Amino acid sequence: EVLGEDFYGIIVCDGWSSYATFVKNIAPDSGLQRCWAHLLREADDFKSEEGERLANRLHEI
Repeated sequence: EVLGEDFYGIIVCDGWSSYATFVKNIAPDSGLQRCWAHLLREADDFKSEEGERLANRLHEI
């Protein structure tokens, strides 16, 4: 309702599924970019023996 069908920009978001639904169904020429703060927080949640290397690499970026 706020952005509308004519929106052609990039939406920086936290991963809430409504943003992907908006891009897919209403404004397919727009794009999504995950918020780095949210992505890094999720990477920290994955810190385990397998995920620690990935989490550390994301923090290096």
